[in-house]
Amino acid sequence: MLKQLLPPSRQRLPHYSFMRPGDFLGFLFLIAFTVYRFYSAWRLELKPHQLLDWHGVAVLQLIMTIGYAWLRIRRRNICGQSGEMLLAVFVPQGFSMAAREMTHDQLSADWTLAAMHLLLLPFIAYQVWRAPKDARELEELLANAEEEARKGTPAPRFTHTNTP
Repeated sequence: MLKQLLPPSRQRLPHYSFMRPGDFLGFLFLIAFTVYRFYSAWRLELKPHQLLDWHGVAVLQLIMTIGYAWLRIRRRNICGQSGEMLLAVFVPQGFSMAAREMTHDQLSADWTLAAMHLLLLPFIAYQVWRAPKDARELEELLANAEEEARKGTPAPRFTHTNTP
């Protein structure tokens, strides 16, 4: 019903690939980031208190990359990017900061940075969860506005006439 109301220029075209091009580039970035995390975790000579940070972040980055790909494949025709990339990057970084603070690593900055990440995560996760509903609501509003514009009275043909 909604597709019948929209003009052809506003109808969604199906994407025949498994992911949109921008999402695919983000996915490739996350894959490269994950490979780098695993490579650096196994290449470095780590102290026992650094194992949780490096290996845990590498595994968490892999899980978040898979989650990003799953969401973007599933939502490719519903909504655009709504924070999945931020979530896929912030979760491992927040975990790494918290792990460094718990193990008193030399690279640790302060609990405030880890707390800022942890406070932002629920807000970003809520945006990601709500994105399909927001996209549907905006599409319905657009369809209703276009229908109201079609039903409205037409504008007068000549607005300015020069009569002597």
